[in-house]
Amino acid sequence: MKNFSVRYTLIIILLAIFSVIIFITDYKNRSIKISLDLTKLPLKVEGWSVEEMPIDDKTKSSLETDSILMRKYLKGDKVVWLAIVYYQNTQVALHLPESCYIGQGSYIVNTETEELKGADSLPFHANKLVLTGNKGNQLILYYFQTSGIITDNYLVLRWHMILNKIKTGTTKAALVRFSSLIVEKNEKMTIEFLKEFIKEISPQITRELF
Repeated sequence: MKNFSVRYTLIIILLAIFSVIIFITDYKNRSIKISLDLTKLPLKVEGWSVEEMPIDDKTKSSLETDSILMRKYLKGDKVVWLAIVYYQNTQVALHLPESCYIGQGSYIVNTETEELKGADSLPFHANKLVLTGNKGNQLILYYFQTSGIITDNYLVLRWHMILNKIKTGTTKAALVRFSSLIVEKNEKMTIEFLKEFIKEISPQITRELF
């Protein structure tokens, strides 16, 4: 137990040191706002139509980036909302979806991780939320991404950002979120078509942004 505590303390110290390094090197560039127009990304899925959703200045200010994409994909009675919050080569403090949904009056019924598949059917994990509220019952899947990794864990994201900063000098990262109303109160059906949708579109996101 003592050895575990020592190792854990060393890991925390190393993370703190590397975080300071990132902060110092990024501080010089914080006045230079780098943004990417995500609305130009194709991100198409066969059989699904697409609607671009407007993003107000308050949202951009709250998330501290102009590089935000919100789209509505439709196929028959199925709807998927895609949101990407992207930070390019900058110091980030990602806002977790849980706090946003609670602030909007939704209640979190269940949280867990879900295994998904992307390029070449390689598996990765996302956070799964089941919500209830004035917008009905919703199913949310979201993950974090930086160069070389997709993860459900924010601390893992930060660690890989540190490594990327050391190796390449960049710390670009994104929060990618998919949401849908639970179809006919059938959560299993909803998660199945969300998984298929993500399998098609996640490789495109990686290719375009990372």
